[in-house]
Amino acid sequence: MKIIKNLLDNEDFLKIEKMFSDKNFPWYLIDGILNPKSKDTQLVHMFVDKGKILSTYFENLYPIFKKLNINNLIRVKANLQLRTNNKNVGGFHIDYENVKTAVYYINTNNGMTIFKNGKKIKSEKNKIVIFNSNQKHSGTTCTDKQTRIVLNINYQDLISS
Repeated sequence: MKIIKNLLDNEDFLKIEKMFSDKNFPWYLIDGILNPKSKDTQLVHMFVDKGKILSTYFENLYPIFKKLNINNLIRVKANLQLRTNNKNVGGFHIDYENVKTAVYYINTNNGMTIFKNGKKIKSEKNKIVIFNSNQKHSGTTCTDKQTRIVLNINYQDLISS
């Protein structure tokens, strides 16, 4: 697992932050975050799915992609969760098997990413956590800010020696 604080320079980060907070940015409501029968909801924006670019906003994320050793993007999805009265855990899961997962935090709040092994990563803006996708993890909601926004990136990296 690798954690990088201040992944982007301030100028690049502010452009991305502004994109996600713009009133015209298209967010889509998803019911049942992990289980269609659950009552959990979140807003999402799918940039890439199964390697196919789906969003006209995709190029705005290039500064993040340049910092990662990406060979092949599998899925890139932004998640926005609204504040809750209690911090809710979404449920442990893996996104894809045998690739890399990166969670990039757009805003600072008291939500977190938690791992089945007990590790907890705080939501701090412009921070990224990169891990083997086979590690079960879960996001939580936040109670101190209006929203929690993260960018979830699933990818294969370049082979390094």
